[in-house]
Amino acid sequence: MAQPITPKEFAHAVAMTKKAEVKGYATLPALKRMLACRPLDIMDYIEQHPDLVHTEPRCETKIVKVRMPLPGTGRSYWSTEARDGKSLGLCIIDAYESAEDNPWTEAGLHKLITTHAKTVWASEVNNYGEILGEVLHEDTIPKDSYGRLKYPDGKRPADAREAEWLWRNTHDKLEALKAIGAVKDHKYWMGGVGDAYSRDEPYSLSAEGIKILEANGWTLIH
Repeated sequence: MAQPITPKEFAHAVAMTKKAEVKGYATLPALKRMLACRPLDIMDYIEQHPDLVHTEPRCETKIVKVRMPLPGTGRSYWSTEARDGKSLGLCIIDAYESAEDNPWTEAGLHKLITTHAKTVWASEVNNYGEILGEVLHEDTIPKDSYGRLKYPDGKRPADAREAEWLWRNTHDKLEALKAIGAVKDHKYWMGGVGDAYSRDEPYSLSAEGIKILEANGWTLIH
């Protein structure tokens, strides 16, 4: 009887299959060949380790010719567009050795929060190519074109890496840095002759502020 597939072996096989196929996913037939096992062994592993595997259905991409209208002319022209082709079935997008490494789990979100608990990301203040300074921008829940929150009532994207307001430049982090004097309010004058305006940045960085930030064990990513 074949030995059970281990999480380390499965994750490595998925990574190597994606690399060999030059794709962002591993199909079951390709992964079967990489592992030299039965398709049933792969499906059993996926069923038994839901926190270690992220799967999605995938289709082949086909390019088709389409006729596009030229507005106001009554004429049209030929173009191409990508459409879904033959179904590839269930595909493995990523596989992990632990649930904490999987950003599609609550454990993965918790790891993102703890790993980056004292890390912040800086943005440049760019005025027509002139860099006036660096600031920390708070990550907030994105809104749709109508100004409504995309993720209300505590909801978040399934992939925790996309929920940056929970682990990246959070409000609590920025306020903690302001409390120790690492960031301060600053008014930047933007624009030029005839279109000048001011921009208030509540979490502006200075050379001295960066020193304070780093001396208190924080990491700044530019």
